Amino acid sequence: MNYKTSHRSVGDSLLKRMQAYSGLSSWAVWSDQVPAHKFTVANRASTVYFPGASAAALACLQTGTVFVAMNPGGVLDGKRDLATYHRTNGPFVPWANFHYPGGKSDYLLAESVRGTPWRGSYMTDLLPLVTSKSAELHRVLRANPALEARWVCEFEEEMALLSSDPMTLICFSRPVHQWATKHLPNNKFHIKYAPHISPANGNEHKRCADMLNIRWVSREQTYPEILRAILHNNNCLIC
Repeated sequence: MNYKTSHRSVGDSLLKRMQAYSGLSSWAVWSDQVPAHKFTVANRASTVYFPGASAAALACLQTGTVFVAMNPGGVLDGKRDLATYHRTNGPFVPWANFHYPGGKSDYLLAESVRGTPWRGSYMTDLLPLVTSKSAELHRVLRANPALEARWVCEFEEEMALLSSDPMTLICFSRPVHQWATKHLPNNKFHIKYAPHISPANGNEHKRCADMLNIRWVSREQTYPEILRAILHNNNCLIC
């Protein structure tokens, strides 16, 4: 078995092992047919999809780093029993989280990991509750500590299935970093902060660029440099 075939087999095994979580999770793999610097808002509709079980995608899947956001965006279903939210019944089609062409900036993540050792990393949300309102999420967590504790356990179970080795969590936003630091064991996870990709977070992007001595050009050009610098930094950077 040659090197490429071996890595493809490992990737295929990973994809099958984590399939139950594919409605909430995905992989840092995007089309390898997009020229450099062309993962942009202008062509995101055709480039930010997950390429599926292609040989190239399977060959780069890995488990050492996990990119995490807080929870899936959307409208909270007020009639749904909160206890029915599990990591194994996420709201997305398989492996589509972080790969949507809509109003999000997923294309910036695609450009950020292009050509880096972090291409193929696992990606997921910490919590399965669907809501775009932070206040709504916090209200649910405050009112349901047992539910939050169950979600912590479910997250740890998913990570344990992904890999038995310690892993680095790249947390997109301060609240995500704070939640992970509070609830997850530091002997299993090395928890690092990265600014959220949202356009509304522009001031934070510029502050991080200043701290990292990165010249600000534009969000599309500079955010990938910021994220790569954080990934290369072994310490936990809080901008």
